[in-house]
Amino acid sequence: MNLTALRSEIDRIDEQIVDLLCQRGELALEIGRRKGETGLAIADNARERDVLIKVSRNNNGPLSDQDMALIFSAIIKACRELQFDV
Repeated sequence: MNLTALRSEIDRIDEQIVDLLCQRGELALEIGRRKGETGLAIADNARERDVLIKVSRNNNGPLSDQDMALIFSAIIKACRELQFDV
């Protein structure tokens, strides 16, 4: 595969990532609504820790577990912030 084709593939994957992050955000908003209805706290450190453990368990590289944890920590933070806006 040449450089142009490789970059096109990355662009295609980036579009999928954006779509999946939007879906995750929508789910986070719904979770925020439900937490608001039941009086649960927005932050759930145990759940966030479990997500990061699962990410590490499912990571087959080439990104390190540390890099994946940083990426998913940012995703979790952004989705948590959405819940405060509900």
